[in-house]
Amino acid sequence: MSAAAEVEREAPARRALNPRLIGIALVVTNLLGLWATPGQTKAREERRAWQELDRQRDEESRKLSERATQIQKDLEEHLRRAWPPR
Repeated sequence: MSAAAEVEREAPARRALNPRLIGIALVVTNLLGLWATPGQTKAREERRAWQELDRQRDEESRKLSERATQIQKDLEEHLRRAWPPR
């Protein structure tokens, strides 16, 4: 068999392999975050917005809890002064 005939015989295999390699390369680069589809970009922005809201809510909750604890301590101190133990 001649070299040209051998190249022709391997050509379909190369054509079939190229789209697979391209697909694998696209998936890998997408997973690495080198590019994103518009839907992925929108989802990431929404996720960041929700994370920010969660962070703000947690901070607010922490501050309210600290304030409630301080109010409780102040109330207990006031009650101790108003009705001292005998």
